[in-house]
This record gives sequence, structure tokens and C-alpha cells, in this order.
Amino acid sequence: MKDLVTLLCGWVAGQSLSRAQARPQSLHLWFLEKAPGSASLKLLETLRAASEKSALRGKVLYLHAPQGIGRSKFAARAEGLLGVAGTARNWRTVTQLLQWRAAPTRSRALFRRVRRGGVV
Repeated sequence: MKDLVTLLCGWVAGQSLSRAQARPQSLHLWFLEKAPGSASLKLLETLRAASEKSALRGKVLYLHAPQGIGRSKFAARAEGLLGVAGTARNWRTVTQLLQWRAAPTRSRALFRRVRRGGVV
């Protein structure tokens, strides 16, 4: 888990950690099945708004979208243009998942409640 935290926080700390902490829903991470080619990333970059910042580090694509992901052309077309399957999560969700990972007993109990339809 330490490697995952280092990987995730490396770019965030260098770019927009203070903004991400203030508005964690504005920073999004795509966890990709494999690293995409540079040509598809260049095409995707043409859709990035002036207020947005993005980076690809290995199999993780980062997007800081201060105007919201719903308005982002970059976010809307990311997976399709990259040609790589993945899943996107905002920084708030990522940090929560990391906290749950650090407390596996609590995580399993929470998962069981969610699967049973319980209120969390």
C-alpha cells in the first residue's frame, strides 16, 4: 500500500495537492489496465480546458478539473480516446479507499453491510 500512496501522492503533491485537499472532488484519477500510447494522449490533451491540468504517470491518469468533471470534454472522452479500459475516481474517494485499506477489519465489515443493503 505504501507504493500505491507514493505513486498517487507523487503527482498530486507536485501539482495541486492544496487545491485537491480544498476541493477533493475536483481531482480525478483514472486507473488504467495498461499505459496508453503517447499519440492517444496527445489527442486527448487537445480537449483539455485552460483551467484543467492533467498528467499520465504509468497506468494512472490524473485530471484536475476545477470547473467540474461534468463540464470537462477531456473527462468525457478520456477512456475512449486512450483506447484503454479503466476506472475513474475523485481524490476524496481515493483517500477514503486508502483509509479503508489501512483498516482491513473495518473495511470488510463495511463491505458486508453495503452488500446487504445496509445504511453506511
